[in-house]
Amino acid sequence: MKKKLLVLIGLFLLTGCTAEYNLTYENNVFDEEIIIYEDKGIEDDDSFVSITDINENDERVKLSDNKYYKVSLSNDNTHNILKLNYTYDDLSLKESKVFEECFEVKSFMDEKDYYYIHLSGDVTCEYLTSAKITFRTDKKVLKTNATTKDEKDGTYTWDKLTSDGVEIQVSKNLDKGYTPRTKTMIPWYVSIPLFVALGIVVFVLIKYIKQNNNY
Repeated sequence: MKKKLLVLIGLFLLTGCTAEYNLTYENNVFDEEIIIYEDKGIEDDDSFVSITDINENDERVKLSDNKYYKVSLSNDNTHNILKLNYTYDDLSLKESKVFEECFEVKSFMDEKDYYYIHLSGDVTCEYLTSAKITFRTDKKVLKTNATTKDEKDGTYTWDKLTSDGVEIQVSKNLDKGYTPRTKTMIPWYVSIPLFVALGIVVFVLIKYIKQNNNY
């Protein structure tokens, strides 16, 4: 119970918060951004722990050992805005708070030629159920269940989570827009007449040359 009170997710089980989740895989590195929007005024409630209390060394934004999300706080006319960012060049993406805390079923496969991510089941972070989730990449996406796909731009979006969750398989080697070369196969019913016609042409040509040489 004490551990649950310390993790970041505990802040956002209350009403008044919405979120965006952005995951980028570019230049062979994952970059994660979590944006939390908190309605202004809700922090006036003494029982509410506001996102404005978060700082760089907060245990709730700790990933592993001495690794923390980069914390950025701002506001607009109606919201306090918390941005959390981490570039996974020294940690596995599996260390992410979203991966670790938010989904009942999670799969992260780091294979030779691709990454595979599948997050599904019960969502324990209520703010994510209505969050917009965006995946961006400069590599070819091999499989996805994204709501909206822009393969040219390399952007894949889930407007709202469904029972299928989030699924993405992205190549480590193929750039986006890559089209594999395929051999053009001529059907047998086309190739046989072509060979017959070619044989006739060759036969006639040889006969013509012989006739001219004998003349």
